[in-house]
Amino acid sequence: MQNDSLQSMPKVLLVEDDVDILLIFKKVLEGGGYTVRAFSNPRDALDHFKANLSPYDLLLTDIRMENMSGFELARRLKELNPETRVLFTTAYEVTKSEIEKELVSLGYSSSIAPTSIIKKESALIVPKPAKLEKILASVKEVFLTSAI
Repeated sequence: MQNDSLQSMPKVLLVEDDVDILLIFKKVLEGGGYTVRAFSNPRDALDHFKANLSPYDLLLTDIRMENMSGFELARRLKELNPETRVLFTTAYEVTKSEIEKELVSLGYSSSIAPTSIIKKESALIVPKPAKLEKILASVKEVFLTSAI
C-alpha cells in the first residue's frame, strides 16, 4: 500500500542554475510531499528527461539560464510529453508580450494565452526572490488548475 502512495506523489523536475536556490527549492518541495529530481544544467535535465520514460508531472524551471532558457527547455520537454505542466521562476523582469509569445510557442492557443496569463500569472511565473510558501502554493495551484 505504501508503494502505491509513493508512486502517486507528483513528480517535479526542478531546473535552476543557482545551486543554492536549487537545493532550497528541492528541500521545500520534498517537504511538501513532492518527488523531486533537480538539475543545475538544463541540458542535463533534458537528457535525463529523454532517457527516463517515466513522466514528470511538473517542470519547475528558471527562465534565464546560461546553457538554455527555461522557455526553450519547456518547449523541448513538451514535445516529448505534452502533458507535463510548467512553472517558471525568474529574478528578472519578463514582459507580458514575451510571456504571451513563449506560451503560444509552448502550444497554448494565441486566443487563450493572453487571458490565462493575466489570470494565472502568479502561478505560472514566480518572481525571485520568493517566499518558500509562495513556491509551494504556486506548485499546488498548478496541480489544481488544468489550464497550465
